[in-house]
Amino acid sequence: MAARKKQNEFKNEKGQALFELIVFLPLMIFMLTIIYTVGNSINASINQVKATRRYFYYLAKGNSRLPDKLDLSEYFQTGMASVSMSSVAWRESEENKLSYAACYKINTLFGTDSDDDCKKPQIEDQKTQFIRIFTAYGICGEDYMRNDQIAAYERNALQPVNCGVK
Repeated sequence: MAARKKQNEFKNEKGQALFELIVFLPLMIFMLTIIYTVGNSINASINQVKATRRYFYYLAKGNSRLPDKLDLSEYFQTGMASVSMSSVAWRESEENKLSYAACYKINTLFGTDSDDDCKKPQIEDQKTQFIRIFTAYGICGEDYMRNDQIAAYERNALQPVNCGVK
């Protein structure tokens, strides 16, 4: 008798599945967009690392004594005292000598979009809606010391590799 009474209480469940679909479908779509955006940013990061590494070795062109003469003359003009590393970094664009990374915007389900822009982040609240992808690649080379008497760099014979892990 008690089993029949329980069955009668739960008979009127028509529309329950429709209600659950209406409630959870927007949440599922939101989660899929987040997964899609994060996945795209991870894929972009992997591709940037590949391209940056390949471009670095293209610029080196088999030269194992990096940095080369052009880089050293450029560094001499800026006043660097010691140079021992050569590197390349990825940038999406450049404006007024500022480099910008690739951006992926994460849309919010609740709340308003912030005034955050890919090129001008709002740093007051330490929050952003963008995933910014930064990539750099470099290797250690010989250590060059600035010599003002000859107006050039010369190899440091005492410490041939300065940027190695000690």
